Amino acid sequence: METTSYILSALRDEKITHVFLVPGGLIDPFLPALTATSGLTPIVAAHEGGAAYMADGYARASGRFGACMAMAAPASPTW
Repeated sequence: METTSYILSALRDEKITHVFLVPGGLIDPFLPALTATSGLTPIVAAHEGGAAYMADGYARASGRFGACMAMAAPASPTW
């Protein structure tokens, strides 16, 4: 099992159903595994801060954990 699949399976096992993220750079290796992991719905945001706020709002509204995937640093190069 790849590390990305293991991490996403662990999130699903914790009853997380939505993952908020901004695709690109360091997040890209998770995308094939995310689409292959049943029970997880990716929600794409335009900005890392927005994804974090979306995960926070989801957690507060649903009473569940909110999961957010973000890049290493704002405006960091992705090459």
